[in-house]
Amino acid sequence: MTNLTLFLLTTLLAAGDPNLNNAGAAHYRQGDYRQAEQLYLAALQDHPAAAQAAVTWNNLGALYRAQGRLLEAQKAYRQALALKGGAPPDSATAMIWSNLAETERRLGDAAQARQAVERARAMFAPYVAADPLNFASILHTESNLALERGERARARQLLEESLHLRVRAAGPRHALVAATHNNLAHICLGDQEWGCAEEHLNEGVAIAKETLPANHPQLAVLYNNLAQLRKHRGHWQEADNLYRRATSILEQSLGASHPDLASILQNHGDLFQRQGKLAGAEKLYRRALGILQDQPVLQRVAVANLLDVLAFLQQAQNRPEAAKRTQALRAARFSDSPRE
Repeated sequence: MTNLTLFLLTTLLAAGDPNLNNAGAAHYRQGDYRQAEQLYLAALQDHPAAAQAAVTWNNLGALYRAQGRLLEAQKAYRQALALKGGAPPDSATAMIWSNLAETERRLGDAAQARQAVERARAMFAPYVAADPLNFASILHTESNLALERGERARARQLLEESLHLRVRAAGPRHALVAATHNNLAHICLGDQEWGCAEEHLNEGVAIAKETLPANHPQLAVLYNNLAQLRKHRGHWQEADNLYRRATSILEQSLGASHPDLASILQNHGDLFQRQGKLAGAEKLYRRALGILQDQPVLQRVAVANLLDVLAFLQQAQNRPEAAKRTQALRAARFSDSPRE
């Protein structure tokens, strides 16, 4: 099942309205997304000039992406780039391209994402020495794309470089450093390197607890991945507790329909399935399915796989008719989707 990479990696741009826009950024970093959105929208009304508005549109894109509102994030980043279109290329424009690249990746358009991140890296080249934190964010996006192409060693190398830059620029106890530890742990989990995953997750959780509010979504992602590690090591009760904490945090901070919540529910359902708690597993899978089916961009493979799992569980619980209905639904909606 799914390990989560952090969705809060966008570096917010500091220019723009000194009160509304930067106040919005402060609320964003604390996970107060509702107040952040209100401040950003107010900043757009008060200061519609292109240079300032481009910054605010970028920050709105970061907010929308964190909330799982990917199409709105895509629109916001494109609006920011349109406003920057007549200006000479600079580091801020490069970061907007990088942020758009990560959004395109999440929307499933790898080709567009690669083009955008390549443009970001080329544009940012003159600023690497002066601004290593933003360059580290570009490396994160490149790592995510490399991982999707199956280039695991390259993905790890990019994250290790990002970690070095972030520690050097911001110190070892910074929330961005926690994010990189999490993403390195994600690769370690996929490679079944449990000791490596343990080291990075413990460090990431410790840093996040020091630097973020207790209900911040970043902690939920870290708890999910730590639960994945505990599950694979057979520490099932601890994994169960961690999944519950991750679920509670995401429900409070991002609501009950965020796509990352669906991933946590699937992982928790997998734990129940391993324990033979089939009814409990089915309940979690059904909730995850409901979330994914309601997303504006349908995650075809994920939904098809969930229907396969539900049919298997129904058959295992001696409910053959329910299993047949689920299989028929799967066939009707996703006959061309691969099984994973």
